[in-house]
Amino acid sequence: MKKLFFIICIIFSNSISQAIDQKVVTITAGELANALTGFSATITDLTIIGTIDARDFKTMRDNLPLISIINISNSKIAEYTGLEGTVPNDILYPANTIPQYAFRNPTSNKSLTSLKTLHFPTTISRSLILIGDNAFSYCNKLNGSLIIPSNVSSIGYFAFYSCSGFSGSLSLPSSVLSIGERAFEGCANITGLNLSTTLNYCGNGAFRYCSNLTGIVTIPSSLIAISDFTFQNCSKITQINLPPTLISIGDYAFSDCTSLSGVLEMPNSLISIGSHAFTNCKKLIGDLTIPPNITTIKNNAFEGCIGFNGKLTIPPSLTFIDNYVFSKCSGLNGELLLSSSVTSIGNGSFTECSNLSGDLILPNSIQSIGQDAFSFCTQLSGSLTLPN
Repeated sequence: MKKLFFIICIIFSNSISQAIDQKVVTITAGELANALTGFSATITDLTIIGTIDARDFKTMRDNLPLISIINISNSKIAEYTGLEGTVPNDILYPANTIPQYAFRNPTSNKSLTSLKTLHFPTTISRSLILIGDNAFSYCNKLNGSLIIPSNVSSIGYFAFYSCSGFSGSLSLPSSVLSIGERAFEGCANITGLNLSTTLNYCGNGAFRYCSNLTGIVTIPSSLIAISDFTFQNCSKITQINLPPTLISIGDYAFSDCTSLSGVLEMPNSLISIGSHAFTNCKKLIGDLTIPPNITTIKNNAFEGCIGFNGKLTIPPSLTFIDNYVFSKCSGLNGELLLSSSVTSIGNGSFTECSNLSGDLILPNSIQSIGQDAFSFCTQLSGSLTLPN
């Protein structure tokens, strides 16, 4: 009899534990802490119905150590101003926004690493418009596909930084206009990317170190500048489609994208290519055709692009060839055609371009040649004497 009573007690205890682990609450903004009094230490699955604000996100972040699933699909996020939100400042938290530092504490720099699933508000009446800065940074147990709701217009800086648990393809809805600096950096298991067709800003390093991002990435025509480090070390991207409206490519934008292949087709609208923009993109092939309106190509822009296997023509718009711009482009072959507008060639600009051949003819406009500008260009002939 005692044994039977003991078993019944265990079953009863387990049923209470399961009931505590899963919790559904209906609240108004700011009430979550009170609604979870006595339960917060054991909850793993929480559904919230009603209205919430930044105070409730702070409760979820700081008071639910075991939380794995949060469902706020039937919650409306209200505006809040005060000191009790997710940052230790008296600020305004806009409505319909996952607040900044929602799941990363800015004081301790600890993230809610137990969180695996978050169901966003999705209905029009409860629409989500903004995802705040650092909202999910380092929440590396979030998993599955990342589905951005269709009304989101802005994703803040570091929003999903180092969320390495996400997998599958990331498709950004057409509502997304802005992606903040390093928003998806380190999301190493995202395998595909479809950018919003209305995207007009994508911050520095937005997709840096997305090392399993593969296939084709198409830059929308709405984006006229690719920021610094945007796709650096995305080593499995095989093709990049640049729009006809693109004006600039930033520093290290595609550096070490070692699987980029095929001919690099740069639009005629392009006027600036940043430092190390395509460094070590070894599988790019064919002629390296510099757009006719280019005015700036910074140092080391094409260093180590050994796969280019055609001619290189420098357009009249480019007057200065920066340091090491084409260094180690050993596959470039044929004559080097320098326009009559080039006035200066930097250090190591063509070093180890070992297949350039024929007479090296320097235009009369040349005023200076840097150290080792043509070192190891063993098939070039002619004189490096500056023209009179």
